[in-house]
Amino acid sequence: MPNSIQIAEFNTDYLLTQYQERTTLASLAWNPNYDPKLERRLARVQCPTLVIWGENDRMIPPVYGDTFHRHIANSELVKLTGTGHMPMLEKHEEWTRQITDFLKTEM
Repeated sequence: MPNSIQIAEFNTDYLLTQYQERTTLASLAWNPNYDPKLERRLARVQCPTLVIWGENDRMIPPVYGDTFHRHIANSELVKLTGTGHMPMLEKHEEWTRQITDFLKTEM
């Protein structure tokens, strides 16, 4: 059988790699926003940070905004009411005001 994979061809490294790839794929399929290194990466942010999130965001739930705020030192979280995933378009005046006010306090 020239096209079949023989049991002897499998080795531990190959099986481990296959397992890791399939586990990652399953995690991403179940939760596409999953990033196991996110909290560590957010903790590296050193500058003052404004996190603006749409209160009704159904693409990336607001709990992610909470996570960003919790793990970024010196961050401020603003959830804009009545907005979804695109607050910069849905409520551009309020979005702009929040950024302007934040920059005034940080400069």
